[in-house]
Amino acid sequence: MIRQDDIAASNISEEDCNGIANFLNALDGPRAIMVLREDKQGIIKGSFRTRDSLLNVEKIAKIVGIIGGGGHKKAAGFRLKGKITKTAHGFRVI
Repeated sequence: MIRQDDIAASNISEEDCNGIANFLNALDGPRAIMVLREDKQGIIKGSFRTRDSLLNVEKIAKIVGIIGGGGHKKAAGFRLKGKITKTAHGFRVI
């Protein structure tokens, strides 16, 4: 999860965050990953990746994406309006 505050504090650009989902997917470990990133226009962009042939992340992206979602079985994304906020119980999209 990458919030606009994180981008500003790290002195990086939104474009510098591209490719994080692919990098994490290449690591040994989880069956699937999801990266959430806020943009300056109030849109949250989600990226799903998997190496597991039994999973279909495109179906998940289409369900989650209010503005749009899709891709293919092992790499998909979605967009929705909102902001990621920290709460006492973790993070929440509002």
